[in-house]
Amino acid sequence: MANRTLLRVLVPEMSHNQTGNVATLIQRYLWQKQVAGLTVRRSLTGLADYTARQDNVLEDSAFNNDPLILEAVLPNEQLVQVLPTIKSMVERGEVTTIPEEADDKLKNNLSDYMNVKIFMKNVKQSDGKADLDVVLNTLQEAGIDWVSVTKGIKGFGKEHKQYSPKFSFSKNVPVVIDIFMTEQQAQTLLPKLETAVTEGVVFKTSASLVIKNEGEKH
Repeated sequence: MANRTLLRVLVPEMSHNQTGNVATLIQRYLWQKQVAGLTVRRSLTGLADYTARQDNVLEDSAFNNDPLILEAVLPNEQLVQVLPTIKSMVERGEVTTIPEEADDKLKNNLSDYMNVKIFMKNVKQSDGKADLDVVLNTLQEAGIDWVSVTKGIKGFGKEHKQYSPKFSFSKNVPVVIDIFMTEQQAQTLLPKLETAVTEGVVFKTSASLVIKNEGEKH
């Protein structure tokens, strides 16, 4: 049964409303509401309202006013409670919700693709291996390609300890892994991925593969 939804908020980093910085207010509000986790990423460039382009040109990233991507996976009943307040905070930006795919769809339809997103901290397991390495090795062994990994700039996990890593390889670095696979592959891989993630969430939605060009093998 799927009873979770991905909440995605896109706001300029320097965006403010009457009470403060919007991204900071949203992070603080979700933390206060005991949401299980939040990851914040900074876009390198993008298109803001009225298709105005935002480019990263200043050395101090925060002053580029790049779009920030705030993402959290919430139970549906909790989403209903927090969504009105989130919408009221965002005077300039975008709020979207993406329901998770139901498990019965995953079992019964083996021809479609799944988009699997993993929100996690790159912690080390008891054998000393980093979670990220275990996840990528699992996908590599299964023949899954075109996997992207992006780093968050701040957020919090299930223990509600807010983090903003200073070093790229800090064990607290929040990362988001995007994967496309067939639903048949997902049946085998999802249990392995969920086991590999010490702290985080594995989220799945249906998707269509439009094109995949492999190019020449090097």
